[in-house]
Amino acid sequence: MQKHLSKAAILSVFLVGCATSPPPTPTPVEQDLSTITTLEEDHAVTAQTYLDYAADAEQLQSLDYLVYASEQFANEENYHKALWLALQTDVLIDEASANADYQSEEQQLKFEIAHYRLALVKATSLVSMQEFTRASKSLDTANEIATTYSLQHLSHYYYLENQVQLEQKRDVLALNAYLNAVALNEETDEQDIYTIWFELTQLTSWQVDQLEALSPPDFAPWKALILAAHKYGYDQDAFNTQLSKWQSEYPGHDANALIAHLSTPLSERPALFDKFESQQVEMPIDDLSNSNESESNLTSDSLDEPQLAENLSDTLPDESTADSNVLANEIAPESNEMLGEDSMLEGDELIEHEGEEQTQILPPNKDHIAVLLPLTGRAKTAGLAAQQGIMTAYEKKPGKKLFFYDTNAQDMTEIVGQFEQQAIGYVIGPLLKSNIDDYMAQSTLALPTLFLNLPNKSIVEEKQVAFSMRPEDEAVQAATTLARQNYKYPLVMAHKDKTSERITQAFITRWQQETGVKPQVSFFSKGSTMQTALKDGFEVTESKKRIASVSRQFPVSIKSEARNRRDIDMVYIIGSPRQTRLLKPYIDVNVSPFAKLVPVFASSKSHSLKIEGVDYRDLRGLIFTDMPVALEDPANEQSLIRLANQLWPTRSDTLHRIFAMGYDSYQLVEKIETMKQAPYVRHFGETGVLQLTDENIILRSLLWGRYDTNEIQQVVLN
Repeated sequence: MQKHLSKAAILSVFLVGCATSPPPTPTPVEQDLSTITTLEEDHAVTAQTYLDYAADAEQLQSLDYLVYASEQFANEENYHKALWLALQTDVLIDEASANADYQSEEQQLKFEIAHYRLALVKATSLVSMQEFTRASKSLDTANEIATTYSLQHLSHYYYLENQVQLEQKRDVLALNAYLNAVALNEETDEQDIYTIWFELTQLTSWQVDQLEALSPPDFAPWKALILAAHKYGYDQDAFNTQLSKWQSEYPGHDANALIAHLSTPLSERPALFDKFESQQVEMPIDDLSNSNESESNLTSDSLDEPQLAENLSDTLPDESTADSNVLANEIAPESNEMLGEDSMLEGDELIEHEGEEQTQILPPNKDHIAVLLPLTGRAKTAGLAAQQGIMTAYEKKPGKKLFFYDTNAQDMTEIVGQFEQQAIGYVIGPLLKSNIDDYMAQSTLALPTLFLNLPNKSIVEEKQVAFSMRPEDEAVQAATTLARQNYKYPLVMAHKDKTSERITQAFITRWQQETGVKPQVSFFSKGSTMQTALKDGFEVTESKKRIASVSRQFPVSIKSEARNRRDIDMVYIIGSPRQTRLLKPYIDVNVSPFAKLVPVFASSKSHSLKIEGVDYRDLRGLIFTDMPVALEDPANEQSLIRLANQLWPTRSDTLHRIFAMGYDSYQLVEKIETMKQAPYVRHFGETGVLQLTDENIILRSLLWGRYDTNEIQQVVLN
C-alpha cells in the first residue's frame, strides 16, 4: 500500500487544482551531487506544478517533488515561498527518515542529500533577503552533510558562500569560494577570469598567502601571476618578461586570457572594470578628535606636546612610547650630520624654503616636490625625522628638486601661494592632521599630493593619496592571521591608553568577524596592575578564592595550586617593549603549573628598534608584527635602521618609524600614478609591502618576527 504524506495540509497554501498531465519521474538521487538537477538549471515545469504532482504521489516521490518545488520557487525568485516550503519539507523528511521502512543506507543517504539541496534553497532565499547570518548557518548545514557523506559540493554552494563571505568582509574566504565555484563549471567564462583577477589585485600580500593556505583548486598559476604583478608591474618591460615566463610555465591555464591585456602599456590599455577608474572616494575615518591625552606607563613614556597624539594619531603606531626627553632634545643639525650642511640649506637640488619673495610664475614641474612638515616648534622632532627619511631616499636616487616648507612657520595659504613661483608639481605632506585639513581647504589647489597622515574629513580627492601607519591596520592583519591558526579563545592584554584601546577594538572587531567569538580583554595601567590584569584574565584569582573557601571549610591541610582557565589558548599583548618584557615571562612561568605553555603574540608596540646590547631572553618565543626594516639583520651594513641608530642612537622608536615612513614616501612619488591605474602594483618598502586601495589610502602588509635568545627571526604565518 502506498504511503502518503501525513502533513499534506502544508500544501494547501499553494495547491489550486489537480494535475492535468502525468507527473514526470524525478531524477534519481545519487551520491555524486553534480548529477542532480537542482535550482541551478532552468526547469520547464513551474513550482506550482511540482506541488500538484506532490499531492497525488506516494510519500517518497512526494518528497522529491517538494524539493523540486522549493528549488523552482527560488528559480522563480519567489524567495519567501521557497524558504517556507524548504523549512516544511525538512520536517517531513525527518519524519520519513524515522520510519522503519526507510532505514536502508541508500535511502538514508537520499534523505541527507535532500536536506543538502533544501539547505541551498534556504541559503539562496536568505541571501536574497539580506539575511546573511542565517544564510551562513544554512550553508554550514550543507557543508556538514557534504563532509559527513564525502559529497562534492555543487557550484551553487560556492557562489552562495562567496556572497555571504563578501558581506561578512572575509575577502579571502570569499575568493576561495569563487575559485571553487569556477573550477566546477564545465567551461570558464571570461568574466569569471576577470573577476578572479580583480579580486586578487585587491588582496594584501598576507591575504594572498592566506588564500594559498586554503588550497583552492589550481591556484599555483594564479599566485605566480599576482606575485609577478606585485613585484614587476611598475616596470612594463620587466613585467612583460615575467609574463612570458609565466605563459611558458602555465600554457593551458585560464588566466592566459589576461596576458594580452597585462602586456599592453598602461597608456594604451582599456580598463577591465569600471572600478579601476580614479574618482573621488569616501573613506571611513574614526573620530579621533579626543586622542590628545598624554599617556603614562611603566617606561614614563609620553609625548612632549599635548596635541601631538591627536595630530599624528594615524601616523604613529606607538605614540605612547615616544620618549619626551628625546623629543625635546633632537635638533635640526642632526640632518646636517647625515647630509652635509650645505646640501641641507643651499644645494642645487634641495631648498629649505622660507617664503622669500618671488615674482616669476612657472608651470608645474613633476620633478619639483614641495615637502610640508613641522620643522620648528610643536612636533618639530617628528617633522625632522620625516625630513631626514626623505633626504636619505633622495641621496640614493637624486634628480628631483625638494622644497621644504615649515608648516609651523607659515600658514597654509602662504605656503600654497608660493607653489607657482617654484613650479611645484607634487606635494609630500603635510604630516599633522590639522595641517592636512588646512591644506584640503585650499579649494583652488589641484596638485597630486601624498599626505603623511589621514585627514579628519572623510573624503580624499582624486589627486590625493593618504599614507599612514595607523595601528588598526596592523591589528586587523594580526587578528585575521591568528584566527586562521585555529586559536579559539584569545586573551588580549592591553595598556590602558588611547592608542592601545584603538588597537584593541580593531583586533576584537576583526576577530569577531572571523570567528563569531568575542575575545576576552584585560587592561592594565602600570606596576602590579599588569599581574592583576593577567590573573583576572586567566581567572587565577577566582581559582585562589575557591581554594581559600575550601580550606576554611576543611580544617585539615589541603595541598593545592591555583589553576587558570583552560580555554584561553593564546595571548595578544598591546604594550610597550618594557611592559612586554615584564608580561611575557610572567605568562610563561606563573599563569599555572598545570597548564601547557600558552603562545604569546604582540603588536609592533612591543618591539624596540634599538639594536645595540639587546638581550632577548625574557622575550624568547614571542611572535610579533612589524615593518620589514625592523626585522632586518642588524649586521647588514645597508640596513636603514642600522644607519638610523648610528646617526641618532638616543632617538625614540616612534621617530625611527617616522624616519622610515619619510624614506618610503619619497620612493612612492614615482609609483602612485601607476598604482592608481594598475591596482596590482606594490611597493616593497621599509614600512611594509604597500598598496593603494580604492579609497586612495596606502595600506601596509607587515611581517612576522619571533624572538630567540640572541636574535630575531622572520617567520611565516598564513
